[in-house]
This record gives sequence, C-alpha cells and structure tokens, in this order.
Amino acid sequence: MYEKDSNEQYTSYLVRYLNYGDAYFKYKEFIKKINDLYDLPENTTKSPEDERVVEFKSLVNTESSHNGEKMSVHQAWNLHKNEYLAKHYERKYLPKYYEAYAALSEDTIEALSKIRDRINEIKIKLDSIEGGRDDKGNYIYSALSDEDWSILQGLYAERRELSSFTNFDGTRKDENSREYKIAKEIQQLNETLYKTDKDYHDWDSWLKARNKKLAEL
Repeated sequence: MYEKDSNEQYTSYLVRYLNYGDAYFKYKEFIKKINDLYDLPENTTKSPEDERVVEFKSLVNTESSHNGEKMSVHQAWNLHKNEYLAKHYERKYLPKYYEAYAALSEDTIEALSKIRDRINEIKIKLDSIEGGRDDKGNYIYSALSDEDWSILQGLYAERRELSSFTNFDGTRKDENSREYKIAKEIQQLNETLYKTDKDYHDWDSWLKARNKKLAEL
C-alpha cells in the first residue's frame, strides 16, 4: 500500500503513478550535495544567508548559462536547487521565474513575502463572500467591505513603495540603506520577468487571427 524509496524503505506516501517518496528522498540527497559543496551544515534546507563569493558550476547541466559566473553562496544555493527542480519536476512557471527570485537577498524575500501574505489575507475573504469571484475565478473587489478595500489599497501602496527609490514623504532613500537595496533588487526582478522587447510579440499575426475571429461572429 505504501511506496518504497530507492533504498527499499517504506515512505509515508500511498502507492500511485508517481513515486513521491523516492522523488523527495532524491531531492534531499541533492540538497546535501549542495551543502557539502559550500561547507554548509548538512541540515540546511533553505537558502543560507551566506554572502561568500563563489564561481558557480552546475551540478545537473554542464551547458548551464550560469557556469563560471561569480555569485554569493546564497544565490548559488538557490540556483542549484532550482536547476534540479526544473530538471526533475513539473513546475508552474518557466525556469527564469525561479532563477530571478533565487537571486534576491533574504531581506527582499522577507519584505515581499510579508506584503504578499497580508494581501492574500484580504483576498481570501472574497472566497467566502457570495459574488466574490466571477465565473472565470477572477476576484470581484467591489464585494469587499469599505474597510477591507481601504486596507488592500494601503498594502498595494506599500508594495509599490518597496520597489521605489523614494519614500512615501518624497525623500530619496539612502543608497547604503536596506530599503534602497530592496528597491533595487525588486526593480531588477521586474525588469527580468516583466519587461519584453517590442518585437517579443507577433502583433501582426495576433491582429490577423483576431480579425478573422471577429469576422466569423
């Protein structure tokens, strides 16, 4: 009834198409390999706050575009992990999404996570409100109370301020401050993930397909 891993040990997972227990065992073994590579404690399970500079060499892809790059142990650890997951797991987003987040410092990750969690606390209320989502699953923010809507707008303003070099009062953030570093990293993240070249989309083909569909209506 229960899966066995590659060492013939029973896992706590029920038998099904994919062997989750064995996959998790192999993932943990890979994490140990990363920890050994950078002289980290064996029980390190998340990105270490280690700014030692190392030369990255992929453990899963000899043709990785990052091979030979100089980066912190913090960044290298995350990159190793995400390369492994990209190779062995089906993930929701493209590899560049995870690589971009892997390059963030712990301060930036923590700041973004705190805002995101508080925003989600408001959004999740819409799941218990009739008419809180449309037939496509999109949130209907007008269903929120005035108080929750006001809180949500304030949180969005805080999130925008995180990525700005300017404070709420209009003063410029000190370039040596934690807040400036966070803003710079978020701007680089947005540049990587969301900015596209003008030729990225084939607008001519899109318009041709759109007009054809409209003509069929």
